[in-house]
Amino acid sequence: MKIKHNKKRNTAFLYECLTRELTRSIIKKESQKTNKIKTLFKKHFSAGTILGEELDCYKALCERSGLS
Repeated sequence: MKIKHNKKRNTAFLYECLTRELTRSIIKKESQKTNKIKTLFKKHFSAGTILGEELDCYKALCERSGLS
């Protein structure tokens, strides 16, 4: 049985893509786009939200070393 993986639902992938897009918009000085992305971060990735909790779990796993 093959399990399909949907990158669009991966929290770390979403966070990384939004971070890159935020960086691009800041460099290009697109203030409207920058504000929209910042709003998304504040709304969906803050403490107490589902995406925020999943991202914290992912970061905790990535920072650990020596796990079997």
